[in-house]
Amino acid sequence: MILLIFFNKKYVYVEIKFISLSKRVLFLVRTSFSLEKEIYSFLRATLINTLLYQEDSMKNRYVLTIVAHSDDQVFGPGGTVIKYAKEGIRIVTIIFSYGEKSHPYLKKELIRDVRIEESEHIDERFLDNGKTIFLGLTEGKFKEEFESKKVKKQLQDLLLLYKPEKIFTHAQDDPHPDHLAVNRLLLKTYDELHEKKNFTTAIYTFGVWRFLKLKKRNYPLLVVDISSTFKDKIKALNLYKSQKVALAFLKWSVYLKAFFGGLAHHVSFAEEFEKIR
Repeated sequence: MILLIFFNKKYVYVEIKFISLSKRVLFLVRTSFSLEKEIYSFLRATLINTLLYQEDSMKNRYVLTIVAHSDDQVFGPGGTVIKYAKEGIRIVTIIFSYGEKSHPYLKKELIRDVRIEESEHIDERFLDNGKTIFLGLTEGKFKEEFESKKVKKQLQDLLLLYKPEKIFTHAQDDPHPDHLAVNRLLLKTYDELHEKKNFTTAIYTFGVWRFLKLKKRNYPLLVVDISSTFKDKIKALNLYKSQKVALAFLKWSVYLKAFFGGLAHHVSFAEEFEKIR
């Protein structure tokens, strides 16, 4: 079966071809339907995310970053995932929300489109055409919608599909409520998969809004030398044109964390992660 989908601002055109083993077209279905402007962006993003599940080869090595918003994966493990991508590891980013509340005075579908495009640009330019999947939850309502919108099952399917060798996600002491929610929901999902299907991988955490570690924990530490990719991390952050306010608040901390991480481990720049699973 071949599925073709075409978009414009008013209509979606769908063409489905059913093909026999002899490669003859058995029958062809063509249809179209009109779209209201306010659902065009949402439907486009949803269909794209659905199609992203289709992976042409599962022989690759995978690393997942699972975050609340579409810039967190760069603020946190940006230097690390860029380095891994250069080593041939496939990077898949799973983002809980579209981040519409970052611009409450603009239409949600507009912000949605902008943040999708920014993420796709990062994938193309720095992550060797990595993949980004948006789960479409509402900021501030992750816990409620995680079950009601069946996102838990969706996340479980993605973990089983990619079988990542590492997962990077938010720290359990990051003060941002959405970051904390992602941490808790991911760990709950992982623990259930581990118990039911013996699913195992390493989960590492990072802080975005956590500038200092106030508590010392006995978690194993993963240190990644990002001296060769730190400039790329900064370039990637600068591509988030829609997030100028967040960049103004957080960019200084990106430099300080990388510098002091490198100083502690005798390299120019480093990123540190705590292994919690």
